[in-house]
Amino acid sequence: MAYQHTRSENSGQRGRRLVVVGLLVVLTTVVHGQAFAGETGALVRSLLIPGLGQAHQGHYTRASVYAGTAIISGFGILLSQVHYNQSVDRYDIAKSVYAGYVEDLENGEIVNVGDLNASYDEVIAAWNEAEDRLVWRNVFLVTFIATYTVNLVDVLISKPYKLDPDERLAIDVNRERFLVVKTIKF
Repeated sequence: MAYQHTRSENSGQRGRRLVVVGLLVVLTTVVHGQAFAGETGALVRSLLIPGLGQAHQGHYTRASVYAGTAIISGFGILLSQVHYNQSVDRYDIAKSVYAGYVEDLENGEIVNVGDLNASYDEVIAAWNEAEDRLVWRNVFLVTFIATYTVNLVDVLISKPYKLDPDERLAIDVNRERFLVVKTIKF
């Protein structure tokens, strides 16, 4: 085992600092948003909530995709982090039980081999569970970051939606049917 699955105060402090820095960047962008976003303000909106800039520009399909992906991956990050923390706690408990048996052996006490093997198996199972949960958390995190990044790039390169004269409703009326056709572009 190359490293331990334990939470420390340093990692918690780093996470809090990262959140504070992120909030400061967002607030700075909001205060000076018109300088970054030009007249539309779409970039500022996309910085705050993915997809909001696309909705501001009239691209509602793209806005739905970005917002939906960001919401799902955000909830995935939160839930997988909670499950990861629970599996790390399980690992810590199993490791301390196993270490207790090892300490008893070093002190010359009699330990049931079945209990020792069961506690070792529990340590390995908890380790594997923590590894699996960490992978899922990282998948959701990469998905969220990628969605946020693509959202910002998209809002920078796209232009506001303007109704094309060819995109009007077309009505086809026959004796057998009534058909309304609308073209959609995104």
